[in-house]
Amino acid sequence: MNTMTVSDFKAHALKTINRVNTEHQMIVLTKWGSPVAELRPFQSKNEHPVPGKLAAALVDEQDIVTPFGDEDWDAAQ
Repeated sequence: MNTMTVSDFKAHALKTINRVNTEHQMIVLTKWGSPVAELRPFQSKNEHPVPGKLAAALVDEQDIVTPFGDEDWDAAQ
C-alpha cells in the first residue's frame, strides 16, 4: 500500500492523480502519521445487469424434484 502525506499530495496533486489512474493502485493520504483518506482509481459500475453474465457459473443439476431411484436411496441412507 502506497502512502503519502497530505502536504505532499497538495503539492503534487495532479501528478499523483495521473499516477493512480495509470498504475491502478490506491494511495492512502496521511496527516501526522494517521490515515485520513484513500485515493483510488475510478471503477465504473454497470447500472444495467448484463444478461448471461453468470451463465458459466451455474451448475445444472438436472431434475431435483423427482425422488431418488432405489440404488441412490440405499446409498443416501
